[in-house]
Amino acid sequence: MKTLFIVSGHGRFATALQSSIELIAGPVQDIYFVDFTAADTEETLKEKFSRIVQANQAGSVLFITDLLGGTPFKVAAALAVGRQGREVVTGVNVGSMIEAILQRETLPVEQLAAEMVAVSRKTTQHFRPAAGRPGQTPAERGQGI
Repeated sequence: MKTLFIVSGHGRFATALQSSIELIAGPVQDIYFVDFTAADTEETLKEKFSRIVQANQAGSVLFITDLLGGTPFKVAAALAVGRQGREVVTGVNVGSMIEAILQRETLPVEQLAAEMVAVSRKTTQHFRPAAGRPGQTPAERGQGI
């Protein structure tokens, strides 16, 4: 039940996210990182997404975009609406991507999308130093990776 991922965003968002994910989790398969650059249009982005879906004969597809209402989101939404097995998540972060990669073979695409949103909410935090010695770093207090 592996879900095909298509990740896109403005500028080099997608390939920058790919670089971060691969640094942390290693190379990933069946994930396509599609940048939306100044040279692209809504139509060229739609063509790129459509080619990926068709080439992979994808059953379930999760479109992952950077910004609600942006062109990558609008194109993904247009390709997903009314089609079973296609979902769109927007406002992604590295933590939610890694979690989705780990769960994409076990969860259906609808649950995977919901889990990404839940993980994004959990991993987006306002850092406030905990009590400790003055000058103590988060790592010294046992916080962080």
